[in-house]
Amino acid sequence: MQQTVPATNLKAMGKVFAVSVLIGFGCVALWHQASDTTAINMVALPAMRAGVASAQHVGCGGMRGVACKASQVTGNPTKEAQLKKMTEDAGFISALDESGGTSPKTLAAYGVTEYLDGTNTNQEEMMQRVHDLRAKMMTNPTYKEGSIIGAILFEDTINRDVEGMPTSEYLWDKKKVVPFLKSDVGLAPPADGVQMMKDHPGLEDMLDRGLAKGVWGTKQRSQIQSANAEGIKKLVAQQFEFGKRTIAKGMIPILEPEVDINAKDKAQIEDMLFPELEAGLKTLGPDDKVIFKLTLPEKANLYKPLMSDPHVVRVVALSGGYDLAESNKRLAENNGMIASFSRTLREGLNVKQSDDEFTKTLGDTIDKIVKASST
Repeated sequence: MQQTVPATNLKAMGKVFAVSVLIGFGCVALWHQASDTTAINMVALPAMRAGVASAQHVGCGGMRGVACKASQVTGNPTKEAQLKKMTEDAGFISALDESGGTSPKTLAAYGVTEYLDGTNTNQEEMMQRVHDLRAKMMTNPTYKEGSIIGAILFEDTINRDVEGMPTSEYLWDKKKVVPFLKSDVGLAPPADGVQMMKDHPGLEDMLDRGLAKGVWGTKQRSQIQSANAEGIKKLVAQQFEFGKRTIAKGMIPILEPEVDINAKDKAQIEDMLFPELEAGLKTLGPDDKVIFKLTLPEKANLYKPLMSDPHVVRVVALSGGYDLAESNKRLAENNGMIASFSRTLREGLNVKQSDDEFTKTLGDTIDKIVKASST
């Protein structure tokens, strides 16, 4: 028997249909908008693969322009393992982040002088040779878990491979070394006794690229050259500003307000810097994490109180131009501080060395730095 649908029901059905169409068009519009602005959130990928993707991981840090903060660690097994290593493991961070501007000096110290004296201006070839040196260090048997806990890399390095694997992937999967990205773009001209970092409107895009390559944290350097209170205050504020932008992407920043070791008032600078660092920590959210990379101070254990702050994962030292012996001597005097050396780590390495000589030189240096970092 054929049934007649009442007019009132037909009217209601029509309203439902109209609303459904409107909702459908709205979803399509939102989808297109999101597709134009979404950055791949590599922080969330391990959790998604494990079948535990959540709204927090998908949204926070993955959408540009969305006021939502990515977790630096929570809910991501790989990031949690890397935080545990950076917090607890013995060893030190290897700084392998010399950029194009410093590469000629890096290669000259290794015995390759043609880029320093101007006889070769091929930039791509130069950067490949710098990468070859870094890769030779990373793949060396003395560069291993238990000695090296992290590596700071220039962006050019994360875009290259080591033994057929992306550099960051090689470091974590093969060596259990946590990868960091040098995220500043150089120093601004001197003013008020300091050199601030250059403005970096592209920082968020750089961090997205780093996340896509499996990078865990960043490092940003500026330099203090004299005891100018206003300059030091502004420099530290900028360090924390950049750090907070990094934290918002779900990464852990290394803040590096370097003190020039040749400054005649170095001790006074450090006495002025310390309270500014403490004040900066008070501006962080309760769960925010940072690492400090600081010049080895004139007053032993000056920075030790920072280590007990819950925001601070680690306090690490830069050599800043001190040689290996002086760097290790000063480091051993600062309890709880570990190394993050670059030039000092490469000391004695030469392109003409045999593999055995290279391994012995690098291994001896690593052992000495590990020992100085263990006090």
